[in-house]
Amino acid sequence: MSAARQLRTLFPQPPDTDVDVLRWLARESFELTAAAEGLHIVEYRASIVPPETIPRAAQDHLELPIESYTWHEFVAYAERPEAVDPDPVCGYCPHPPHKANECGEEATAWMSPPMDGEPAPPCPCAVDSDPAPVEQPTANA
Repeated sequence: MSAARQLRTLFPQPPDTDVDVLRWLARESFELTAAAEGLHIVEYRASIVPPETIPRAAQDHLELPIESYTWHEFVAYAERPEAVDPDPVCGYCPHPPHKANECGEEATAWMSPPMDGEPAPPCPCAVDSDPAPVEQPTANA
């Protein structure tokens, strides 16, 4: 799937109908279509199209003459959002969120109590929160 997409629709507004409902339905349709593809709407616009530009073949699908409708074009641009940083936060220690192996804080008393007269050791998460991957044995080995 591509990272961006243009969504477009041309819609006839019958006389005596609410244009706000038509706009809402078009926007909702674009939002649902984009969401189904993992995209987000980044731009949306609506414009009125002159009836002279509408193909005459459309008359076969309409109850009234083409000129009786107000024609609206709705266009939306959807893009895939930026990827989330794959490096998760530590989640091991109680310090403010940080990347694995980047804590830099002192160990809390319950994790590694300081010895008499010595400074508190560094937080242990800076050492063992992101261990090297270990190959797991297969079930059929």
